[in-house]
Amino acid sequence: MIRRAPVWKAYSLVRKGRFRKKMKMNKMAFDLMVDKTTAIYSLVVAAYMFSSIFIFGDILNEFHDYFIFMEENARSGFWLLLTALPIRYIMKSFREPGLKFSSSEYQLSLLPYSRGKIWLLTVAEKWIRQCAVYLIMGGLVILLTPISASLILSYLGLILVYDIIMSVPQWKLFQEKFLIKAGYLLLVILINFVGALTASPLAGLLLISGIIFINIILIPHLFKGVNWSKVTEISDFHIWNMLLISKASNTKFKRQKKYSIFQNSSRRKKPFQSEKDMQHRLWQLYLGKNYELLFQFAGTLLLVLVVLQFFSNLLFHIGLAVAVYAYASVSATFFIDRMQADIIQVLPWDLQQYKKHYFKWIIYGGCILLVPVIIYLGINLTVWAPFQFVFYCTSFLYIYHVKLERAIVLLGKRNITLNIKEGLGTIFAFLIGLTGIYPFISVSFIIILILLMRSENSSPLKPGEPV
Repeated sequence: MIRRAPVWKAYSLVRKGRFRKKMKMNKMAFDLMVDKTTAIYSLVVAAYMFSSIFIFGDILNEFHDYFIFMEENARSGFWLLLTALPIRYIMKSFREPGLKFSSSEYQLSLLPYSRGKIWLLTVAEKWIRQCAVYLIMGGLVILLTPISASLILSYLGLILVYDIIMSVPQWKLFQEKFLIKAGYLLLVILINFVGALTASPLAGLLLISGIIFINIILIPHLFKGVNWSKVTEISDFHIWNMLLISKASNTKFKRQKKYSIFQNSSRRKKPFQSEKDMQHRLWQLYLGKNYELLFQFAGTLLLVLVVLQFFSNLLFHIGLAVAVYAYASVSATFFIDRMQADIIQVLPWDLQQYKKHYFKWIIYGGCILLVPVIIYLGINLTVWAPFQFVFYCTSFLYIYHVKLERAIVLLGKRNITLNIKEGLGTIFAFLIGLTGIYPFISVSFIIILILLMRSENSSPLKPGEPV
């Protein structure tokens, strides 16, 4: 009778083999980039710089008031973080399953080993590693700053608890369609909105209780409907995308996608009925290939707008102005890039119609960025709030329209100047920042509406004109 090794021994064998291979590759890359003499001197300099913090204690004393200010704000924002942290995991579920279940673990599960036990070992290893990282970070912060140790440990404990209880929801949410993920994201943002309005920890406590209840429901269905090829592909990429190897070889690792974010869409299986359906499909494929960049960009803007709400009105409006201008500029960049890739590059297209269908996708992303704006206007409700909201939207529409006109001019190779329109777009973005001090400026949305109506009749290309 052949005795089978316990599952933890087989799993540890896989992990040790992977660790040795990565160490060997990193050592080769390090030897290629840095010689031993340089490495020794670099370590001496780093050790001296670190020890100088303790030898010359005045450096930390200069920031003493700043640390006290941080501690006061951290105490008041603890319950807010309790409600806001789930947003991080839902955003990550668009890109990754929450743990690295690679093709090695999957192959191991095809042997007479329980897939559930292998998954549990993987997630337990992740929790232990994160706990060690948090303890090291917390110890350094406690050692180097005057911030209360109890406060630091409270924050790290809260983050670790969410890392544990959000593992299963993120794993299951990763398998769902885009609209379902977006729906859960908007739901959690709405709960944050209610919590911010009530200024009560009750919303956070109810949310964390709901997440624990969801875990109880989902655990029995942990492996139902799992797209294992999708999970292992992303996990393999994150495991073997090593920074040191990338720097040594001067090569950026790119994930070979075996699937599309829209692969389960029922509309993709229908035949084209019109040119509109074809243009919709082309944009869908293009944005699906670049969804990681889009989520990183939109997530950054969303985070900036959420964080700036807790500072002054002026800072929030400056951040909103930058977000509006950046979103319009990046949208134009993606439009130009799309027209210079694949079959689009060699065939004549009606850019006005292409711009029209592209606008629908821009609205989808804009709705996500509008959520913190609506929350802000709801918390700071005044008689000017409706005018400000319309002013923000019309300003973006004008800047977006001008940026897309510039893109069409470049693609159509036309000798048309748009300096006046671009200057007006910059002025409107500047006025968004000023509405934090002078909200009556928002009445100027009437001027923007007139300019938008006039711009429809002064397009650089006529409708139906191919490029």
